[in-house]
Amino acid sequence: MQASPYAKHSGLRALLCAALTSLLLAACTPQSQEEASDKIAQPAEKVTGDLVRAKQRWTDTGIRDYQFILSRVCECQNDGYIHVVVENGTVSRARYVPSGQAVSAELLQTLPSIDSLFDAMIDAANRPLGRVTWTPNKDYHYPEHAHIEPEGSALDADVSYWLQDFSH
Repeated sequence: MQASPYAKHSGLRALLCAALTSLLLAACTPQSQEEASDKIAQPAEKVTGDLVRAKQRWTDTGIRDYQFILSRVCECQNDGYIHVVVENGTVSRARYVPSGQAVSAELLQTLPSIDSLFDAMIDAANRPLGRVTWTPNKDYHYPEHAHIEPEGSALDADVSYWLQDFSH
């Protein structure tokens, strides 16, 4: 009886399989809490740092009275287009576009100024599962578009903002 051509290499194959299995298991082993938080914190710190610097550039413009058209969309609602007026850094009034109808007092309280939008973005970026993507305005550095995911995959908490027709 002739031995299988693979029989003479079976010991080598077993050794290679064991080594490969060990490598795969090591790669799949959960990291310590400290190692995991370091890897999460680095990207968040960069995003947060970028946001803090952009907010400072916005603040440095000294613009406290301005207006813009806001579109805010989240899983549960779409506010449509709203003309937002900010006076002394605080949202003072808002009207739906194009109807011109004033928004309710309740909705008015939830509309962001540029400063409060930056604060919401920074807060989300600092959360362990938070994510923020945004596009800054090239002249004034405010967010022309921002998508905020405060809890990572919690879709119902995600919100997107578009700011258009900014003037001061």
